[in-house]
Amino acid sequence: MAFDIDQDVAGKLKEGMTTSGAVELPFPAPTVWVVNGQNALKPMNNALYFGGFAAKTDEVEAALAINGVQAAPRGFVDQEMTPEQGQPFNALVTRYVCAAPVCTRKAWIAKDGVRTPDYVEGSRQHVQALVYLANFENKQFTPWGPAVLSAKGFQATNLLKSFDAWSKATSTLRAKHAPGVPAWCFYLMLGTFGQERKSVLVGPSGSQSQITPVGAYVPDPLTLEHLEACFVGNDVAKAMSQMLNDAADWKGAWSSASVDTLSQNGRNQANGHPVTAAAAISQAQQEDDPAFWDNLPAPGGNDIPF
Repeated sequence: MAFDIDQDVAGKLKEGMTTSGAVELPFPAPTVWVVNGQNALKPMNNALYFGGFAAKTDEVEAALAINGVQAAPRGFVDQEMTPEQGQPFNALVTRYVCAAPVCTRKAWIAKDGVRTPDYVEGSRQHVQALVYLANFENKQFTPWGPAVLSAKGFQATNLLKSFDAWSKATSTLRAKHAPGVPAWCFYLMLGTFGQERKSVLVGPSGSQSQITPVGAYVPDPLTLEHLEACFVGNDVAKAMSQMLNDAADWKGAWSSASVDTLSQNGRNQANGHPVTAAAAISQAQQEDDPAFWDNLPAPGGNDIPF
């Protein structure tokens, strides 16, 4: 039999049985949140020391078959993590991600947990970006699939500044060689880079804390060769356009005040909370020179490709 039903009717009935205020994306998209590196974790020699990103292993694994990929993007390594509150969980951490942004949403979270679309004194900024991730290997980007980058506080501003920096850096080349093509149709590398850990003090005097800022990696000079390699291609661009359409409710869900439960993507997360390592990686490896194309290490392992 054919399961025919008016889509407007189906949508209303689906909303009628919603028991949570969280708006889920209608496709798998692991939440990849910003991790502030901790100086005490230098022996880890990964994102828990330098800063970067983390994702729950089960969320990434759930997306593999649907995305038609075999593993997490290159650079992600296994790590058991423990949030400030809650039980340890299996995660994947990385110093950087390769991503083509689709859309963002921003809100402010007060100390009592109320989320508002506008700033309220004492509140903390929360930004999430729906992106299309890519795997970077052998100087080539290959599509991986959707994800949600999540950042809070000063790192939320850093995330937005990274997108802006990439747009400005590519503007001249795009105007000449790709007129009308937005910066978001070119993968950017976003995270922490270099052989030295970089941290800054943030916050008001008397209550400052250290963060390891994430940022966009822009080759110097940025050439047409780089731009061509970063191009997502027409098929991925079409998929991103469809994601944008499908994510309309998710994008608009933060336009009104509500209680923030850290599960706005349908999942309880440790997003934005400092974490500690519960198990050391068996072998720490040294970084290569921070070049965009050259001196890349061999694939696999717990390497850091910059």
